Amino acid sequence: MIESSTRKRDVGTITAAVNDALHHLPGDNRFCLMLIGSWSLNLGTPTSDIDLLLVSDERMTGTESLQAFQRQIALSLSWVQIENVSREEFGRLVAKAQLPSYQSLSSRTLELIYKYTNSHVLHGNDVFRELTEAFSLEDFSVKIADYYMSRSMNVYQDVLGARLTEDHRSAVVAVRELVGLAVDALLALRGDAYPKAKWRLKRATRLQLAPSLMAAIDRCLVGGPTGELADHWQWIENALMLFRQLHFLTVYPGGATLPFPGLDATVAGNPWAFVLRANGKWLITHQDRFFEANEQSITVLFALAMALPPAQVINVVGNNAVPNHGDSTTSVDTSLQLLEKLGAL
Repeated sequence: MIESSTRKRDVGTITAAVNDALHHLPGDNRFCLMLIGSWSLNLGTPTSDIDLLLVSDERMTGTESLQAFQRQIALSLSWVQIENVSREEFGRLVAKAQLPSYQSLSSRTLELIYKYTNSHVLHGNDVFRELTEAFSLEDFSVKIADYYMSRSMNVYQDVLGARLTEDHRSAVVAVRELVGLAVDALLALRGDAYPKAKWRLKRATRLQLAPSLMAAIDRCLVGGPTGELADHWQWIENALMLFRQLHFLTVYPGGATLPFPGLDATVAGNPWAFVLRANGKWLITHQDRFFEANEQSITVLFALAMALPPAQVINVVGNNAVPNHGDSTTSVDTSLQLLEKLGAL
C-alpha cells in the first residue's frame, strides 16, 4: 500500500494503487476497471477527485469485496469514487450510441456514453474491447456536434424571447450558452466529444484557434459584458456574431486560417438572423420562421459576419459553395438580394 505521507496523484500512482488492491475483487467475476472523469481526459490536477468505473459480469455494489477494494485505494489516494455497472447495463448504453440521432437522449446519458467508452483502462483490456467493439468515437462525435447545434436553435429562441421582453440579463445568459454550444460542437468534431460544459474553456485551448478568437470566447463565456456595454444590447449582438463565426468553423474547419474580428468589432449583417446547418441543409430565420438558403448565400453571410470580402471566404470553403459558375460578382449580388429578402442584412 502507498504510504499516506507520500501520497500524490497522477495516472501512474493511481494505476499502482489499483493493482495493489485488485486481490480484494473475486476472480470468478470477469471485470474491467477504468479511470474516468477528469483524469481520463488529461485534465486531472493534484486536488481532482479520482473516479473509477468497474464493469463486471454481475454487479458487486455493496459487497464486502468491493468495499474492501475501495477502502484500500482510499487509504492510498484519499477520495475515490467507484461506479459499478454490469456488462448488460454497459451494453445497453453503448447500443444507444448507435441511434441515428441523439435528440431523444438526455445530456446525462450522452455524458455516460462518452465517459465510459473513452476511459483509461487500468485492468481488463480484453473485456473493455469486447464491450466497446460496436462503438465509434468518430460517429459519436459527428452526432454530438449535430446535437449541440440543434440545441442551439432552442437557446436562440430564449435569446429572442429575452429581447422581446427587454430582459437583458436573461439574454446575456442565453447568448453565452449559445456560444458555449458552438464551442462544444467544435470540440466534438476535433475528437473531444465530452458532452458537458465542465472544463469547456480549458478544453477549448486544444482547438488551436487564433488568439483573437480565443480571447473573444474567453470574454464571452467568462467575462461577459463590462463597462459601457454592461447593460447594452450591442454586446448581445456581438456575441451572436461570434456564434455565427464559430458555427462557420464547425462546417468549414479550413476557415480557422481566416482573420476573425474581435468581440467588439463592427461587422455587417443582422445578428438576429439565426443561421443553422441541420440535416444537410442551411436554414435561416426570418420573422421567427426558418427558410432554406443556398450555400452561396450562407457563404456571403459568413463573409459579412467576419468583415471579409465574400470571395475570400469562398476560397476557403471551395468552389462547391458556388453553384452558379457564371460571373462571381453577379452570384454575390444575387446572394445579397436573397439575404436582404430574408432579413439577414
